[in-house]
Order: sequence, then structure tokens, then C-alpha cells
Amino acid sequence: MKLAIIVLLLINAQSCTSSQVERENFRVIAHRGASAYLPENTLEATAMAHAFGPDFLECDLQLTKDNIPMVLHDRSLESTTNVSEVFPKRHRDDGRYYAIDFSWEEIQKLRVFERRRGEVLAFPGRFPEQSAPQLRVPSFAEWIELIEGMNESRGVQVGIYVEVKASPAYTNEGRDILAIVLEVLREYGYEDKTDKVFLQSFDPVDLIRAKEEFNTKIPLIQLIGMNEWPGAPADYVHMITEEGLQKVAEYAVGIGPFYRLLYDIDSKGRPQATLLSKTAKQLGLEIHPFTHRSDQLWEGFQSNDELLKFVVKTLGVHGVFTDHSDHVIQFFK
Repeated sequence: MKLAIIVLLLINAQSCTSSQVERENFRVIAHRGASAYLPENTLEATAMAHAFGPDFLECDLQLTKDNIPMVLHDRSLESTTNVSEVFPKRHRDDGRYYAIDFSWEEIQKLRVFERRRGEVLAFPGRFPEQSAPQLRVPSFAEWIELIEGMNESRGVQVGIYVEVKASPAYTNEGRDILAIVLEVLREYGYEDKTDKVFLQSFDPVDLIRAKEEFNTKIPLIQLIGMNEWPGAPADYVHMITEEGLQKVAEYAVGIGPFYRLLYDIDSKGRPQATLLSKTAKQLGLEIHPFTHRSDQLWEGFQSNDELLKFVVKTLGVHGVFTDHSDHVIQFFK
């Protein structure tokens, strides 16, 4: 009986050690903060995610009319704010309210709510709009300062993972969003804190410029989407080939692929890894797929636990963007 107990204890200890090692080598990236629980990219969602204990907090960056970088995913404001109520006549001919047409002072008059696709909630069951407090769009500087303040008060070191958005569109407006974002990162010392920051973009031009023109030491992540997505700035079909990934490895330390590029579904409905993760790892690239959501599981998976086992053990990726960072952290315990 005593021997059986000892054996069980040893098995449990080995299991805990294995899980601990896996967690230490896996980057939990809080996608737009705790976006499963509070409207995305707000300071409130950022603070909540920080308390969960992820490795990195992620945000998207757009520009105001007066060149203030702000934490906002879309180029336009109507999907996540009440801009049409506050400034009903400020849309362009296509009916959209572009952030670049509004000053920072005007942006501060808007209220942020859960993402909508037209009149339909993108994620039904998340934070109810009728309960929303006065959530607003934060500036990039405010976002950084909140994270650094919480790092100090909580005695932890959560890193930042930032995305430059829509560079070609800003170039057409006579703005260089990449230069502005890199300047803010330099001001806050992230050129010297390279283990606590990633800069990501779907556009390889951004990342090559960051490395070659701006000589940044900040680690760069090439996001990889689908060619059929509107405005795709690169040939992603070629990018995920061995030749394409070799090119990526010349300027980036890793890739952030759309999750569906990492696996196929076989004839029996079972997920099977593609060659992407194996090829990327052979080239020394980190792999951070997007986006894990417990309330919208990836195709082919019946439970969150099943999905995360596939991500961690079968794909062997180095991290994941997640709306539910608390669930991913709990998976390792």
C-alpha cells in the first residue's frame, strides 16, 4: 500500500514538473486584453487581463488626426464605438467613420462597446452593452503606463505585444504609423527591454523597415493571414512555404499564423497538423497562432481542453493569442 502511494506521488510530481516546464516555455498572449470579459483594447480589459497573469498583453494601434497612436483594432470607429451617435455626419462616402479623421480630443468623447458586425454582436454572450460603463479608447502611452504601473504594484513583469495596423492606408494619408509607434516604444525604453516586447504586423514591409531602416532591436513577428482576406498586404500562400518562411526568418524571430493554417481535418473529422509548425521550428521561428477563444472553439474540437492539448502537445507552438488568457493559464495547472 505504501509503495503504491509513493508511486502515485512520483507520477504526480513528474506530471507537475512536465506541466510547469511546458508553461515556462509557452507565451500566453492576452489578445486585446481580457476581451472575452470586457470590450477589447480598453484599459479596463487590459487591467483585468494583467491580473490573470499572462506573459504578454497585446494591442492594436491606429492614429488620430493629430498623430496620437491609440489602442484600436479597426481603421474605422463604428464597429466598437458610438461614433455614429456622437458625430453622425462625420462619415466618409463609404459610410465609415475613419479614426484618422478625428482628433484625440474628439476620440475621448466616444464610448466603447462590444464589437458588432453591422447590427449583430460578433461574440454573443460577452459584456452586455446596456451594462457598459464609460469605457473609452486609450492612447498607446496610457496603455503602456497602466501596464508598467501594474507591473510595479503587483511585482511582476508582463510584457507588451503591439501591432502596427494599416500602414499602406496611413501612407496614403501622408502618415508613417510605424515611425510614430517605434518612437513611443523608444521613449518608454523598450529598445532596451527586448525580452518584454514584440512588434507584429501582417505587412512584411513594416517589419523589414523596422529592422533595416529604423535598426530596431525589438523582436519582430510576421502575422500570417489568408490571401482572400480583404486588403491582404502579402502573398500568404507563398509565405507559408519553406522558401517563404526562410525569407521571413531573415527579418523576424517568429510568425503569428491564423490558426487554420496549422492543421487540416482528415476524412474522419480529426485535426491533423500541417507542415507549417514543423517547418517554422526547423528555421528557428517562434510560432504564436491567433486566436484562441473558449466561447468559439476552432473547427474540429469539441472542448477547450482538447483544443489546448492539440496546441501545446501536438503542434508544439511557442504561445497563443487568446481572448481567455485565464483559461489557458488554468490549463497548465
